Amino acid sequence: MSNAQVPVFSAMYAELCGGIDFSAFDPAAYDATLLERARKVWRGRLHSEFRSLQIVNRFLTEVTGAGEPVEIYAGAVDLIVDEARHVGLCRDLCQAIGTSAALPDPPQLDDPPEFLAAPMVQRALGTAITMLLVNETISVAYLTDLAARCTDPVIGAVLRATVEDEEGHEAFGFEYVKHALRRFAPSTLPDWQALTRKALEPHHAWAEAIEPELCDEPELVALGLFSPQRQAAVFKTVWADVLGPRLATLQLL
Repeated sequence: MSNAQVPVFSAMYAELCGGIDFSAFDPAAYDATLLERARKVWRGRLHSEFRSLQIVNRFLTEVTGAGEPVEIYAGAVDLIVDEARHVGLCRDLCQAIGTSAALPDPPQLDDPPEFLAAPMVQRALGTAITMLLVNETISVAYLTDLAARCTDPVIGAVLRATVEDEEGHEAFGFEYVKHALRRFAPSTLPDWQALTRKALEPHHAWAEAIEPELCDEPELVALGLFSPQRQAAVFKTVWADVLGPRLATLQLL
């Protein structure tokens, strides 16, 4: 995934993702083993952000296909712009820390045929529950914790820029799900609850296997990394204080 060479595209990209001096990152300041771990994690984040970009692009087709109000389209477009920015920031950071910035291979998003065959209104609500409500709320909590503690100027700038965007995503997700649930008969609520449980299961299963601890770990957080113990503690907090109550309000638990 190389930088665009066409001037007009380069200018657009600079407007979207500019402002961080990635050349300021100093790999010599970090332990080689820890730096290699960071390279692996940030490659994974690049791939995750790329998939998120694909999903929110798909979500725009879902809400328009569902005939949602125009105001909702504006929110979906905003999600796309933000996720494109996150892909660019992760790509540039991967290059700065000395690792591959290649996209997932193959790049296409493969959705289950039964999902693609469902009505757009159903698909839109399903995407909003799984990605925008569940996954984005958890992601915001993780990134916020890292951004508040990261001391590296380059990695900290990437984390803060991402958090500023993501905070709006989780709010959009909650409001859209609340709106969209009204379009379905009350008898369908158990199906939406089952989908919510399915989205939550891997997060709960992972966290329950780890003893949570809010350890400081400055050598990790400087590179944008967690220990499993810290990450589990953040998950338990966001579940108790934010995500659980939101899902309860929506009657999705």
